Amino acid sequence: MTIDVERDIRHALKLHKDWLDGKPGGVRANLSGRAFADLKFKNANFSKAILEGCVFAEADLPGVDFSGAILESADFRRCTLSGADFSEARLHEARFDGSFLTSANFSEAQLQNASFRGARLADARFIEANLMKADFSDANATGAGFHQATFFETCMRGATIENAIFFFARIQLSDFAYASGSDAKFSNARIQNCDFSSCDLPYARFNKASVARCRFSRAQCGNGDFREAKLEGSDFSDAVLTAGKFEGAMLLTTDLRGTNLRSARDIAGEQLVLARTNDSTTLPNGKSGPYIKHSGAERPAIRG
Repeated sequence: MTIDVERDIRHALKLHKDWLDGKPGGVRANLSGRAFADLKFKNANFSKAILEGCVFAEADLPGVDFSGAILESADFRRCTLSGADFSEARLHEARFDGSFLTSANFSEAQLQNASFRGARLADARFIEANLMKADFSDANATGAGFHQATFFETCMRGATIENAIFFFARIQLSDFAYASGSDAKFSNARIQNCDFSSCDLPYARFNKASVARCRFSRAQCGNGDFREAKLEGSDFSDAVLTAGKFEGAMLLTTDLRGTNLRSARDIAGEQLVLARTNDSTTLPNGKSGPYIKHSGAERPAIRG
């Protein structure tokens, strides 16, 4: 970036700050289509600025305020954006592939068709964000918060979601296949027609979640919490659900063929008889299925 271009941007930001503060002569910044290569404006204030199609690729922007900004089709690939604020921003088709977004805030942002492939999103916040057709494949979202977010046809394939929180999220037609990380929290989420096949999510919490018509085939979800979850019509074939908690879970037509339920806790016979089991199912008592009513096979195997 030349000195003149940087000076122009700084001047526009000064006028923009005056506009935000309601001062006379203030002008809302409209820098659409500009390239910000090598930009180093730590903690700059772009709040509510118009920045459509801007290129920030590889820029160093920690702590920058983009809250409420219009950033459709903006390019943030490989940027450093730790602690940046994108709350309530419009980010349709924005690209964050390979960026560092630790502790960034995307709460209530509009992120349709946005891409975060391979991004570092540890402790980032997406509370009540709209994630329609967004792409988080292979991203590291350890500890990220997706409370009450809306997912529709969003890809989390291969993402790391250890300790990530999806409380009360609404998730439809989304891909979590091969996602990994312990203690992911989906409590009270509404999850429909999603793919969790081959995921590795030990100690995951799906308690009180509605998990309808989802695919968990070959999933590794040992020690999971499925208490009071609605699992009707979901496919857990060949999954590992050892030592899981299932008190009050609804298992009508849940596919447990080939599933390992050894030492699973709090499954009543009335629950298991509604599920689909076969001779390759390992029942809670450690014996092979199918489950037979009043057999006692729902009692967990004693360890040791």
